[in-house]
Amino acid sequence: MSEDAAKGAAQEVRLLITEGTNVIGDLQPAINGSKTTKEMVAPDALVNQFKARYQKASGNAFDPKATGIVGDARRAYVQSFTSVVTRYQGNLNKGGQDAFVPAFFRAQVLKDFNQLMSGKVQAYATNDTMRAIMLDCKRAARITLSDPWRRESRLSDFTTLRFRPVRPAESGLRQIESALHEHSN
Repeated sequence: MSEDAAKGAAQEVRLLITEGTNVIGDLQPAINGSKTTKEMVAPDALVNQFKARYQKASGNAFDPKATGIVGDARRAYVQSFTSVVTRYQGNLNKGGQDAFVPAFFRAQVLKDFNQLMSGKVQAYATNDTMRAIMLDCKRAARITLSDPWRRESRLSDFTTLRFRPVRPAESGLRQIESALHEHSN
């Protein structure tokens, strides 16, 4: 995988995870107050909310037919997202304080996503000290791309991208570090 492909895949997965988790975060008051309706938390309705959030955040419509690793990640994420919200419909419908929190949702989606993307992309939620977490929905994800070389770059206070492109050239590495640094500002 080229460095550009690794960077693009890592940023795509970060966007997918962030916007998907935010769908559940937006529903927290209704879930905690047991005020959800079946229509509000139906898997199709939640997937449509995710796609709308994705489009707003990226400026592009969600295209699950994209090619390459980005397309694979999109398809795996939507499948994982749908599977988790379907599996936990009882929690979403019944609601109650902490019945279905964003951090738990994210952990379940990442578990399914990582199984589907085994050998291509693996994503892990981490805190500021890079320890795996499942507690705070404000933390994004550290992305590890499965290749023989490893590199980390901070994108924000809460997000680190970890990727391993094949055969990194020293000049190419500096360009990626520079581009990722510019993105964080």
